[in-house]
Amino acid sequence: MSLIRFIMMAAILSVTTMTASAADPLKVAFVYSAPIGDGGWNFAHEKARREVQAKFGNKIKTMYVEAVADGADSERVMRDLISQGANVLVGTSFGYMGPMLNLSGEHSAVKFEHVSGYKTSPNMRVVNSRIYEGYYLAGIVAGSMTKSNILGFVGAVPIPEVIRNINSFTLGACIFKPDQRGRV
Repeated sequence: MSLIRFIMMAAILSVTTMTASAADPLKVAFVYSAPIGDGGWNFAHEKARREVQAKFGNKIKTMYVEAVADGADSERVMRDLISQGANVLVGTSFGYMGPMLNLSGEHSAVKFEHVSGYKTSPNMRVVNSRIYEGYYLAGIVAGSMTKSNILGFVGAVPIPEVIRNINSFTLGACIFKPDQRGRV
């Protein structure tokens, strides 16, 4: 089981045990930032959704919307899912943080699980993993192999988790090159 699926199942299980009943299944809605066929981040979450549905059977009903842009469009989609009876809303993009926080204030009976970000409310949690640990190890490997002391890191967007990963990679790389610490 992948780390994303494990985290997602743990989050849904904690909410399921608090709110689900046999007569009224928990309705969990997933909002993806790209098509699920992307083979990456969104597909991993889609596999988690399928596994959650299989694991909990008729105690839970899942639904999803894919390729939802950040901002106003994501808030519109989330409102629609809540109007369809979603008890739990899982947003898988950093850009969903603001809209989810707004909606969490308006819909106190709905549980919000934000996969990324750092803002919370009484009914909104952040679900994340320690991905930076792997980047630290990758930095150690890269630092041990470089002959030029020039390393690269592709950070797609300057959000806290990407910056955290860059910092972890850099700290790992500096283990073998302590004289380079002030130069990276």
